[in-house]
Amino acid sequence: MNESQHWRIEPKIGLGKLRFGMSRSQVDRFSSIYGTSKGISSEKIPDDILQSTLAELGEGLTAEEKQEILSLYQETGPTAAGETEVRGDNNPLVLTYNSDRLVEILADAKVRSLKYRDISMFEESPRDVIKHIAETLGETPLILNEEVAFPANFIFLFEFVREAGGAYAEGSRTDRSIIWRSGPREGGVDLSEYKPMKI
Repeated sequence: MNESQHWRIEPKIGLGKLRFGMSRSQVDRFSSIYGTSKGISSEKIPDDILQSTLAELGEGLTAEEKQEILSLYQETGPTAAGETEVRGDNNPLVLTYNSDRLVEILADAKVRSLKYRDISMFEESPRDVIKHIAETLGETPLILNEEVAFPANFIFLFEFVREAGGAYAEGSRTDRSIIWRSGPREGGVDLSEYKPMKI
């Protein structure tokens, strides 16, 4: 595998050697390519905040009910959130895991080497990138404000273009990012609010 193939987006599969479904220790094997982990963070609400929120909201709850809610949360937590880690310095990636399995990759405009098939995600014209993805996947993109979504392929582009009346303007180059996932995203804005994009 040559250097550029390490940075190729594979919809529903991963990025180069990184595959959705890998554990963190499997991802660690490729730290020479993707960088070392800067640490993992969980999206779970800290226990003290959870306790005080329950105390405020749960005046009608018995002590047993409060304890039941707490233990259920600690066991399952917010399943959509998972745990995230940042890897690498020059080409930073944000990886999200659910039950220690890689489910999502985020890259921003600092990852100059990121490609989809034969085009550079952050070097080419944003409209050309969107058009190329749409044509190769056979999927009409959806747009809402500054987000372009390919929901059938679990790809979400931010600040490539933004809605401007009945047209599209180029988004902020410095805030540009892409997320691709192993499955549908959980939470976030309902996709029924998005409109098919004219490309």
